Amino acid sequence: MNGKRLLLTVMMLPLVMGSCALLGQSIRAPEVNLADIRLEDITVFESTFTVMLRVQNRNPVALPLTGAELDLSLNGTKLLSALSDSRESIPAMGSMVIPVKAHVSNLKVIPFLAGILREVQSEQGLQKVDYGLKGLVHLQRGFFSLPSLSFSNSGELSLATVQKLHDSLLPQGAGQVLKGLQL
Repeated sequence: MNGKRLLLTVMMLPLVMGSCALLGQSIRAPEVNLADIRLEDITVFESTFTVMLRVQNRNPVALPLTGAELDLSLNGTKLLSALSDSRESIPAMGSMVIPVKAHVSNLKVIPFLAGILREVQSEQGLQKVDYGLKGLVHLQRGFFSLPSLSFSNSGELSLATVQKLHDSLLPQGAGQVLKGLQL
């Protein structure tokens, strides 16, 4: 019987030591940036997006993610919240793009976008859109749950920059056709 306990203890030792090694280190929060937003579905009341997050791990050990949650704001208005139960391992000193599903109430977004459009068309004209991204990544290591790490990122998007990028992605001449359309 004692031999079985000793064998079990020896077999469990690397697992426990690996968990303790990560717990003993100071873990820095990852840097999280918005990589892309993809429209997946539109219904009368709701739109579904896939938000692509670039997660950069600046730690000397891999970060084992068990999920993420985020809020995205434009011009100070929270437009969407997203949750993911994605289980990924962000490599040490590396990065990975993680998809996160978001569901948005069209009843909230349509009035917001109409307000942005009014500002763009006003005499002063809207020149930029401020964005804010904040949330948590949840970590798991062995038998131990590590604390969630918070992240935040903010900045501004120049409408001229967005327009130039949009025009550069269109096939040659398509921009002129689109500018002539009345929406």
